[in-house]
Amino acid sequence: MNRLRLVKVLIVAMAILIPALWITGAQSQDAEDVHFFLNMVEIKGSTSTDTLTAPEIDPTTLSQGYRYKAPGVLDANAPNKWEVSSYMFSDASMVIRKGDKVKVTLFGVNGDEHLVYVQSPTGEMLVETQQMNRGREYVIEFEAEEAGYYKLVCANHAPTMTSNILAVPDA
Repeated sequence: MNRLRLVKVLIVAMAILIPALWITGAQSQDAEDVHFFLNMVEIKGSTSTDTLTAPEIDPTTLSQGYRYKAPGVLDANAPNKWEVSSYMFSDASMVIRKGDKVKVTLFGVNGDEHLVYVQSPTGEMLVETQQMNRGREYVIEFEAEEAGYYKLVCANHAPTMTSNILAVPDA
């Protein structure tokens, strides 16, 4: 695992664990209405010079969430220039308590189409797949009836476009 990926994994783990430990250490509280605002975005990176060689393996073969414009395809006038991109939800992880009523407002910044659904901690479809498009706002709602990870997933850009919503049990 390269260093940048390891740092990202550690940051996500801390973002999940620290609030979870704090919440589970608190006294039991009544369920709340929790509202998150997320963007559906595409992160892009391209070469600025002709010195960095293109990846040996086409990133699109590694994940549905990756996009790739090969040398010569991105810019006909710069035959060695290439670009990679990946889709994601921002925020990638959130913490709630079991019993909370969750509302997620999503805004499509990039991508023509996202097929978004929510899975319960047991893997059951909690919110049926909805088509979401760029430039529009959508709302998903559910109640966290059990502790564990709820997954907000874009079917056409998973696994990179997945958010984890951790429902922690009452203390």
